[in-house]
Amino acid sequence: MPARTISPFNAVLMLCLITFWGSSFVVVKVALEEGLTPIAIATFRFLIAGGLFVIALVLNKSRNRDYTILVEGRDFLKLLLLALMGVTFFFPAQYMGI
Repeated sequence: MPARTISPFNAVLMLCLITFWGSSFVVVKVALEEGLTPIAIATFRFLIAGGLFVIALVLNKSRNRDYTILVEGRDFLKLLLLALMGVTFFFPAQYMGI
């Protein structure tokens, strides 16, 4: 397999990802000690993440007019179930464990 080079920008993005991901446990611990509930922490987390995703989609759409997000109707129920399992149940359970 040929070696690939990573641009400095992508390396910085990966370091930011690791930093945010690793510090999330500490941030959750502090938020719990300040009196927030696990449900509130998960809600705030995904409101922020959802807003960032919307910004990314709008920016992508402004750069590429042909950009579309297509989800087939038969896949909608599967995506909804995955979203509920991965977000609604997992993160509050994880935060209660912390």
